[in-house]
Amino acid sequence: MLIVGLAFFVGQVLAQNSRTITGKVTDEMGTPIPNASVVVKGTTLGTTTGNDGTFSLKVPETAKTLIISSVNYGTREMTISKSSVINVNLTPTTSNLDEVVVVGYGVQKKKDVTGSIGKIDAGPISTLVTPSVDKQLEVVQLVYVLLTQVV
Repeated sequence: MLIVGLAFFVGQVLAQNSRTITGKVTDEMGTPIPNASVVVKGTTLGTTTGNDGTFSLKVPETAKTLIISSVNYGTREMTISKSSVINVNLTPTTSNLDEVVVVGYGVQKKKDVTGSIGKIDAGPISTLVTPSVDKQLEVVQLVYVLLTQVV
């Protein structure tokens, strides 16, 4: 009985040392950004935004800053104030990517690859009704095999 009471007491004390921060991440036009990363700076505590751009994160009282980032958007650091609601607007960024080759064990720049490479244009297979890209490639491979047997 004493152990259960002590565990309950410790849980209550620890719960008082944290608070929940909520908010919404949007772009410049006010459009919600889904799957944006929201992390407490200097920790591994974090979450991602939902489809509507909202998030909820339990942070320790000592937390001072949130880092918010998303693919194709800049990163912002927001100071955690007395308010428990933090709304953030992210600015789109542009980046130039080199051509890369995805191989079975990593990613390499196209100029560094030696050997045979195949390239698949997404246009013809983008209309296929399949649950994933690997299934689309299976369909393309099947069609190729059937066509080569006919010819």
